[in-house]
Amino acid sequence: MRALWLTCLVGLALACTGEPFTASTDSGSGRSANTGGNAGGQPTPPAVVDDAAAGGAVVQPEPGSLGGKASGEQAPQAGGLGGTAGGADAGGEAGASALPECPTRVIDEWELEYFPELREATTQESHPFFKVTNRGQATTLDRLLLRYYFTKESDMPETAVCYWVTGDRCALAKMEFRDLPVPTANASRYLEVSFPDASGVTLAAESLEVRVGFKTGSAVLTQTNDYSFDASAAAPSGAAPFPYKRWLRTTLYIDGELVWGTEPCASNGDARAQ
Repeated sequence: MRALWLTCLVGLALACTGEPFTASTDSGSGRSANTGGNAGGQPTPPAVVDDAAAGGAVVQPEPGSLGGKASGEQAPQAGGLGGTAGGADAGGEAGASALPECPTRVIDEWELEYFPELREATTQESHPFFKVTNRGQATTLDRLLLRYYFTKESDMPETAVCYWVTGDRCALAKMEFRDLPVPTANASRYLEVSFPDASGVTLAAESLEVRVGFKTGSAVLTQTNDYSFDASAAAPSGAAPFPYKRWLRTTLYIDGELVWGTEPCASNGDARAQ
């Protein structure tokens, strides 16, 4: 009987010598650790980066997962909803919310200033006045071309008039209306002013004023929805009867190449090119 009791004790002891999986707490970080493991060695614990400011350790998420999950979910692509690392807004710095750049250019040798003589929100006519400054080498007037962008709101015919070109050269100004290839919310047409017959007129390092106007039949023009209109333009004064202002929403071209301003395009909103 005693031998049988001893045999049972020995058998019970042997049964308790196995290696079952148990969970313990790592006192250094408070994370769960696998103390048992599978045959063939201990499993690789997750990478831990000490973060004293957070009062503990931070477990790095597994590559390709969200928040370290092993669910197979893909991390958001750069630029997609969810932003980029670093707390960027939805869409990220280079995300879907970013708009492509519209054609724009500013060359040091050239400057285009603008002043709307008629500054009312609605008017029978629009009077865009320009001041072109050449700070580079002398050129000829036939190489210049100006554009003023607006929204056409009537089917009535458009007409333009030249009031003044420096040197009393209005006779050399050619004014044409053209459709914008891709209309925008505040531009569907533009007035183009050029000087094709002025190859004999030299523009040295000086300024050239071009004052023009246009209307659309007897229709009332709403200037506040015109891309090139400056609703914040200063009022004339005795010291500055034409207070011109650098304005990127009017464009200047030399030999057909943009040298000043920002063209309206389908992605261009009112906040751009101020």
